[in-house]
Order: sequence, then C-alpha cells, then structure tokens
Amino acid sequence: MDTGIKKYIQNIFCLSTGVFIIGILFGVSVFAQEQTDLKSTLGNIKDDVSKIEQTKDVTTSFQLRKQALIKIINFTNLEIAQMRARISSSTPASDDETYLQSQFLSKLDFFSSQLHSFSSVLNNVRTLAEIKGVATSLKGWRENYLSEIKKMNDFLAYYQLSSLLGVVNERYQLIKSEVGLLPVQPNASSSIEQALEGQQMHLDRATELLQQAHKMIIDFYLDRDYKKVSQKDFIDPDTLFLEAVQNLKDAYLSFFELGLLVSGK
Repeated sequence: MDTGIKKYIQNIFCLSTGVFIIGILFGVSVFAQEQTDLKSTLGNIKDDVSKIEQTKDVTTSFQLRKQALIKIINFTNLEIAQMRARISSSTPASDDETYLQSQFLSKLDFFSSQLHSFSSVLNNVRTLAEIKGVATSLKGWRENYLSEIKKMNDFLAYYQLSSLLGVVNERYQLIKSEVGLLPVQPNASSSIEQALEGQQMHLDRATELLQQAHKMIIDFYLDRDYKKVSQKDFIDPDTLFLEAVQNLKDAYLSFFELGLLVSGK
C-alpha cells in the first residue's frame, strides 16, 4: 500500500481512538476535579470520628461530635451545590426530562432547607444526649438524601454516555465511509467487513442499553400521580450503564483492529 495512504489511514484511526479514549475518561472522571474538596472534607470527618472513639471525656466528646456534625452538614451542602450545578447544566430533550430536571432541582432546594434546620438545631444543643439525637436524625436523613442523589447521578450518567455514544457513532460512520474508498488487500476484505459489522453490533447494543436506562429513569424516577410500571420491572440503570460502557470499549478495540487490517499490518 502507498506510504501516503498508510499515513492517512493511521491518522484516521488515531483520531478515532483518541476521541474515544477522551470520551471514556470524561465519562468516568468528569466530576473528579470537583470531588477533591469533598474528599478532603470527608477525610477530616473521619479523623474527627476516630478522635471521638478514643476520648472518654464527656465535654471533649460533645465538642468533637458537634464539630463532626457541622462538617457533615457543610460536606452535604457542598454536595448539593455541585449536584445543582450539574443538573442545571444538563440539556433535557423531552418534556419528561425537563420535568425530571425541575423535580431534581426542587428536591435539592428542599434538602438545603432541611440542612439549614439541622444547623439551627445543632446550634442549640447543650448535652451529649442531644448531640447524639441530632446525629441519629441526620444519619437517617442522609439515607433518604443519598437515594435521591443516586437517581440524579443516573440522570446525568445517561446524558454523558449518550453524548459519548454520539461521538463514537459519528467516528464509526466516517471510518466506514473512508475504508470503502481505500485500496485494500483482497485477503483482508472479509476480515474488514467482519470488523465493521462487529463495531455496528456493539454500537447498536450500547444504544439499546441506554434507551432501556432512559426508560427506567423516566418511568421510575419521575414523580407522577400514577405509575405506568411495577417496581418488579425495575432494572438499576447502573447495571445498564456498565454494559453500555463495555460495548463502547469493545467498539474501540474493533477500531484499533480495523486500523491494523486496513493498513496491512
């Protein structure tokens, strides 16, 4: 094969794999930077808990517990602020998605209000028993809060992976059209066709999984006066997302293999 054509092919496939890798990294670590403050705060809370477990002095225990609870409230407020920014920046593509976005933002406002109430109560506690009572209440509150945050993360993950799928699909179509225009060794034609079919299969499966995840999110997370589905039909979107990511990764590997086939390596 002509050296210039080989170089052109390599450029196409390097671009495709580069875009895909960037997309996967974006999908996995898009929130990594803003998680730094959360991790730092959480680390401080764990240190406080460790000190509480070691102290036997009532006054010291009271102060440490109060300090830990204040940090947990501040930590949660930071979580809420970051989640609100993510939800607000999402771009709903349907009335249901717009309503769900609004629903999530309202819940975040409600959570902020509840945390403010916890802070007010915490400011007025005077005994160790009272501080333990606030801790128990806050723990129960966070369990419900985290279940809602999980739904919001699923909502955001759907948008991220859909965007990534769109990029990979676009690259696949470009590669497919370019391969058809390039001279290929006769003995490689069948393998190239199989590689293209394999890529299409993985992309179709990823599309199907994301559509199913979207249905779960809308049917089960959207507050309605009635439910169209039964809880027994629920599939955790996380499970669907993981399989979708695996299919996108498999498509990426096929891109790489196809590049080798077309370049004659």
